[in-house]
Amino acid sequence: MAYPIPPQSTLETMSAGEKENGDATFKGPSTSDYDNPSDKLWSIYVAEAEKFDKALVESWRDMEGILIFSGLFSASVTAFIIESYKKLSPDSGDMAVALLAQISSQLVAISNGTNPVILSPLPANTPFQPTSSAVTVNILWFLSLALALVSALSATMVEKWARNYLQLIERRTAPNKRARIRAYLYEGINTFRMTAVVETIPTLLHVSLFLFFIGFVIFLLPVELRVALPMLTVLIIGVILYAIITFLPMVYKNCPYQTPLSHTIWHITQRFGLLRYHTAYGHFSCIRGSMAEGRERLAIEALPERNGRDLVALRWTLKTLTDDSGLERFLDAIPEFMSCDHVNHLDITRVLGFESISHLAASRPVSRSCSLGDFTEAPSRYNMLGSIAGDGPKYNDMDFPILHVFPSQ
Repeated sequence: MAYPIPPQSTLETMSAGEKENGDATFKGPSTSDYDNPSDKLWSIYVAEAEKFDKALVESWRDMEGILIFSGLFSASVTAFIIESYKKLSPDSGDMAVALLAQISSQLVAISNGTNPVILSPLPANTPFQPTSSAVTVNILWFLSLALALVSALSATMVEKWARNYLQLIERRTAPNKRARIRAYLYEGINTFRMTAVVETIPTLLHVSLFLFFIGFVIFLLPVELRVALPMLTVLIIGVILYAIITFLPMVYKNCPYQTPLSHTIWHITQRFGLLRYHTAYGHFSCIRGSMAEGRERLAIEALPERNGRDLVALRWTLKTLTDDSGLERFLDAIPEFMSCDHVNHLDITRVLGFESISHLAASRPVSRSCSLGDFTEAPSRYNMLGSIAGDGPKYNDMDFPILHVFPSQ
C-alpha cells in the first residue's frame, strides 16, 4: 500500500523536540513512517481492525439511550422521594392538630358546665419512630436513585472512553505504528474487561427500575390495598417475563431476546456443562466461548438443520433479486454451490422456484441466457447438476415439473 509523503517544508519546520514528542506536538508523519518494510503487512491488520473496532464501538452506542432514560427516571424517582422522606421525621402538623383537638374538647366541656379533662401534653423529648414500611420504601427509592445516577455517570464515561480509544488509534497514519498502538490499547480493553463493564451498566439501570417498583408497591399497601394489588400484579408479571427473557438464549441459542444478565447466566451454565448441541455425528458437544462466539459456531457448523436454513436463505435471495443480471449470477453459482458437502441437490435445485424462473423467462428470452439455457436444454439437463456435484442422484423430468415451462430448443 502506497502512502503519500508529506511536503518537505512540513518536515523541515519540525524541531527535534517535536519529532521526539509525538503525543503533544506532532505536526505530521515523518518520512520513515512510510518507508517501513512492514507497512504492507500491518496495513492488512489495520484494515481488519478498523472494521472490528467500528462494530465494537457501535455496540457501545446504546449508552446514549441509557443516559437519556436514566436522567428521566431519576427525575421521576426524585419526585416520589420528596413525598416519602417526610415520613422519616416527625410531622409538626400532627402535633398542632392534637393540640387543637385538646383545646376544642376543653371548650366543649366548659360550655356544658362540666370540668374539662386536661390531657397531659406529649413530652417534647419523645423519640420519633418511623414506621417500618416508610423506612423500607425510602431505602428502596434512595437506592434506585443512586443506581440510576451511577448508570448515567458510567454511560457518560463509556462514551468518553470509546472516543479516546478511537482517537489514539487514528492519530497515526503509518500502518506499523497505528497497528501497534491499536494492539496495545486493545490489550488493555481485554485485561481490564471493559466489555463486561459496559454490559454491567444496563444491569444497574434494570435493578434500579425493579427497586423502584418494589418500593412503590410497599408505599401503596398502607394507603389503599385496591390500588396496591394491581401494581403488585404488574410487578410479578414483569419479573417473570424478565426471568424468561434472561434464560431463553440458554435454551434457544438463536433467540433475539436477552437481558444484560443473559451473558452472566450463559457463562454460569457453561461452567456446569449445560450448554450443549447435537452434532451431525449423533453425539453432544459443549459450546465454548462467549454468547456471540457460540452463536457463530452453531450458525456455521454443518448441522442437520443447516440445510433447511440455507434453503430458506436462498429462497429469500431469489425473491429479492429483481434484475436479470442478478438472477443469472445466482444460477451461475448453483453448480459450484452444489459441489459442497452437506448439500441436498434436489432441494437446492427446487429453490429456484416457478415464479423466479418464469420471471426471468418472461423478462428476457431464454436463448440469450446461457445460465438458464443449461437448465432448460434437453431432458438430460437435470443430470448435468448431479454430474457437477459428483456422483449425485440422477433425476428425470418428473422430478422437476417446474422446468416444463421451457420448451426444448
